[in-house]
Amino acid sequence: GISFEHSRDVNDIFNWIEELIRQTRQPWWVLWNYNDTRIQSAAWVQYDARARQFRETCALGAVRFAVGSETETDIRLRHESRGTRPNIRNTRDEALARLAEMQAEAAQNA
Repeated sequence: GISFEHSRDVNDIFNWIEELIRQTRQPWWVLWNYNDTRIQSAAWVQYDARARQFRETCALGAVRFAVGSETETDIRLRHESRGTRPNIRNTRDEALARLAEMQAEAAQNA
């Protein structure tokens, strides 16, 4: 239920999340709930940069769910241009199933 209006909103939220994760001293599997979340045009570049940085430094993997159609299109296009999977699912249960698949793949490759 967040509207990212500009880069400061993006930085405030990601700084808060990253600080909580740093306190645990371990990376996490992340489930992003996008229900009623909007990423406004002025925030997209920073949101994309911070989300990518977050995945590289704090996350073992991430899956998104309940992404509105406009946001989903933007996320898919950004990921496809980099050749990565956006891991978007419609429901929490579907997202949890995908997260379990990712965890199994990681365990198999370890």
